[in-house]
Amino acid sequence: MRAKPTLHSQVMSLVGVSVLIAPLASCLRTVNMGGWRHSPEMDSVDRSQHGFTPIPKAGPVSIEGSSSQGGYDAMLHFGGNPSRTIAFRWDGKAYLWLGEQEVFEGPRTYETPDGRFQEQVTITFYKEAVFGEFQGLTIQYLGPDEKLMRPRSERPNWSLTLAEVNPLLEKWGFRR
Repeated sequence: MRAKPTLHSQVMSLVGVSVLIAPLASCLRTVNMGGWRHSPEMDSVDRSQHGFTPIPKAGPVSIEGSSSQGGYDAMLHFGGNPSRTIAFRWDGKAYLWLGEQEVFEGPRTYETPDGRFQEQVTITFYKEAVFGEFQGLTIQYLGPDEKLMRPRSERPNWSLTLAEVNPLLEKWGFRR
């Protein structure tokens, strides 16, 4: 008998259903996180070293199936502030964690030619480059604080450090 995926069986069942019905319906399926159990690999990820907050234990999560362009087989989407996505690849036995992204919105707004937006810090970490994201840790700030703005380039040398953004995230109430 083939082993079940390492993510919570109910959630992964829905991923499978989402993959099958995605061409016929919406790409996302939303479920409640109640009773969530992490896979052993997800538990071994030290999120704090990358600047991520703990994974929510309750609330809604949207499950996206395989991406033909993205290089992942499943992605979890968490709304709210911060919002988060977590990417997985199926290796034939289990869903393996590829990486994640967390977006923190701040209180200030700023103007661009495209309109007014909330300032934000985006922290991204991937074990390997996938769907237009670099391998490794990248941190970006968008907003009115010009000393934190960095131009995007071919490689994430534009990336801020956790030491640079943690005081801001603490001021916004995301760090203690």
